[in-house]
Amino acid sequence: QEDGSVNVIVIRDGSVHMDYSSCENQLCVQQGEVTRDNWSRRALGAHILCLPNRVDAELEVEAAASPVEAPDA
Repeated sequence: QEDGSVNVIVIRDGSVHMDYSSCENQLCVQQGEVTRDNWSRRALGAHILCLPNRVDAELEVEAAASPVEAPDA
């Protein structure tokens, strides 16, 4: 970023994780990997946030179920 902040995000095989951040607290790196299998059990869902550097990484996931269709009348 223009202010010198750096975040390295790795996207691989249907997952995303913050590999490096120049922020002091490193909470974004400690949030671990988001996958299609674990996103619904994570406190931040499909997101990895780095508030000091103003970065939000999100793994896009498909809806768990398709909408229910109304029966023909």
